[in-house]
Amino acid sequence: PLLPRRGLSRQLVKEPVRYGYMHKMVYMRHWRLLWNDKTWYHLNIYKLRPPANPVTISNGAAHISARVGSKRFVFYIQVLTKKSHKWLQQLSFVLILFSTKEIKNIKIGPKPNDLVKVGNKIYTICGEANSIVAYDLDQNRVLWELNIGNWPHSIDYYYEKELLFVSNLEENCTKIINLEDYQIVKTLLTPEYPTKVKISNDKKYIYICESYLGSDDNGYLDVFSIETFNRVTRIEVGTSPIDMYEDNKYIYVSNFTEGSISVIDKNLFKSVKTLYIGGMPKGILKKDNKIYIGDYLKGRLIVVEEEKIKKIIAIESEPNAMILF
Repeated sequence: PLLPRRGLSRQLVKEPVRYGYMHKMVYMRHWRLLWNDKTWYHLNIYKLRPPANPVTISNGAAHISARVGSKRFVFYIQVLTKKSHKWLQQLSFVLILFSTKEIKNIKIGPKPNDLVKVGNKIYTICGEANSIVAYDLDQNRVLWELNIGNWPHSIDYYYEKELLFVSNLEENCTKIINLEDYQIVKTLLTPEYPTKVKISNDKKYIYICESYLGSDDNGYLDVFSIETFNRVTRIEVGTSPIDMYEDNKYIYVSNFTEGSISVIDKNLFKSVKTLYIGGMPKGILKKDNKIYIGDYLKGRLIVVEEEKIKKIIAIESEPNAMILF
């Protein structure tokens, strides 16, 4: 969801917002400052509302005019798909489809870096507090808080065994938590500066980006067995690997300070090619034959197809992450 920048007051603002497949101009109120006097961040949960009026599409562009309460929301959306008459089904990169309404504001802790939702609970890792916080959405309260290590940065969940995996950026390790008794059952040593942890699609492996941030040395993709927690292999990639995406054949790793994407063959566990795209690639996704990369440095969405840059879309500055649905 769209959050206000630090220091902005609650006033009516006009701010262009451009994400992925859609471009829109939104007139709205900022809902809440990003932090309060104690410099505690807030976790904001939003509910989507459909527009009050029908959507009009002409030459690939959709115009929406909707009113929520006393506020009027005006959207201009350019649909970058040939099937514009079915634009709602075709849109892939969307953060806000229509108007949004804040339905709950949860005080979690300082610097929440990442979260996962499991059933009716949200597990959030707080970087400055070095902790993981469990929040129950039904009871509307924090259930517990557990010290997890220095600067937790990424989290993933393994449903079959009810395990949480948390990479600690400044402790050079990834800790595994059993949700049955909330105990740390294993610590994986993952030097150095692990930025991303992900469970493989086939639920056999744990992938961890070892970034070596601040160094000119290449980083690694560390691969562990999810059954034994033993290291399977360690694959050298580019400098400062920070995010990854897995499809049926390959793992794509974005190398933040190298301006490149490492392509790893899943069967060989070997880097087979490197795609140089420039900038500072951070978030990465793939759909069909296209790879979508968020360029943190230049505020761009880079579309790569057949190992070549096919399109560059200007978006807001410093894009951090993307979601595909």
